[in-house]
Amino acid sequence: MTWYLIKTPEELAWFAAKVNGGETAINARIMVNLVLNSTEAPKANRWGGIGKYSAQFGGILDGNGKTISGYYSCDNDATYESASALSGYLGADGVIKNLTLVGMIEGDGTLGAFANQSYGRIEGCVSRVNVTNAASYGGVTGGIAARVYASGAIVNCGNEGSVTCTLSSAYSDAKVGGIVGASYAPITGCYNTGAIYGGSNNRGYVGGIAGQADSATIEACANYATVTGTSRNVGGIVGRLNSKSAARSTVLRCANFGTISNGTNNFSAGIVGTAYYTTLSECYNVGSATGNRVGGILGQTDSNTTVTSCYNAGAITLAAAGNHNYAGSLIGYNDGGSVSNCYYLTGMQAIGRGSGDTTALTEEQLKSLD
Repeated sequence: MTWYLIKTPEELAWFAAKVNGGETAINARIMVNLVLNSTEAPKANRWGGIGKYSAQFGGILDGNGKTISGYYSCDNDATYESASALSGYLGADGVIKNLTLVGMIEGDGTLGAFANQSYGRIEGCVSRVNVTNAASYGGVTGGIAARVYASGAIVNCGNEGSVTCTLSSAYSDAKVGGIVGASYAPITGCYNTGAIYGGSNNRGYVGGIAGQADSATIEACANYATVTGTSRNVGGIVGRLNSKSAARSTVLRCANFGTISNGTNNFSAGIVGTAYYTTLSECYNVGSATGNRVGGILGQTDSNTTVTSCYNAGAITLAAAGNHNYAGSLIGYNDGGSVSNCYYLTGMQAIGRGSGDTTALTEEQLKSLD
């Protein structure tokens, strides 16, 4: 395998130009820490992206444990052909690995730090990029990637920057996540410590790991930060899971330690705001969650969802009393889903509306489950 060894910002830009010019399968290894902009002029040089729609990056970018700082990208003049991110379009054979990115990305539309649209694999990467999306439409925003498709994967990555989307359109949904805005692919071994905020005039999907996930597996992930929504579907791990009977979603061995807030809106929880055709197993929440139809594990679920071996020890608060507002230590509203072998703190109500196989434990007993 042939590698281009990158030692300067100019060489990185040259590599991007080669890929965008059609040499999509070439490989690069970063040999030293790179600084793209100074702290005195953080927006002097705008990064254009490795890969575009007609020339998707299908090689390997090996960060080699190095850091790119002073990163700045924006989508003020981006098009469908050339999206803004370290890699605008990461192809199915593309890999970005072992790299830390520090800086900021801002704009109006679809934003992600490492990849805007990813069909490939992002592994062992850390984002310390503050992502700010003042979207008039769309609003797909992620700390690592905006969208990840079924051929892709995100493995052992972390987001430590803030991720913010304020969506002004009443006809679109903000999808905001610490790792991914919208995912159709597995997310494994990832964490978020950056504050997540998703504001929307309509529906919203806001999560510490993913805003929305469809037919995806999310495993061994954790959120440690505040996750705030202003409409619906807010979770410490995922805002909303949409799946089908033939392609279920799975959330396995995930944990939330952060504060989850959704005002007086529906569907918020420590793990998943809303879930359909989903299996949740071995997950726990010790953070707080506030909203209507709010729970430690799930805000609301349907009859096709299974919840097993989960527990909640966090404070769950119903934001406003009402005929259709429910709060439960485990689940706010269980609309016929299967619940078994789940535990909650004694003195609380396990499920706001609905039923399941649940057991109340003392604080000391819950600690022994870790």
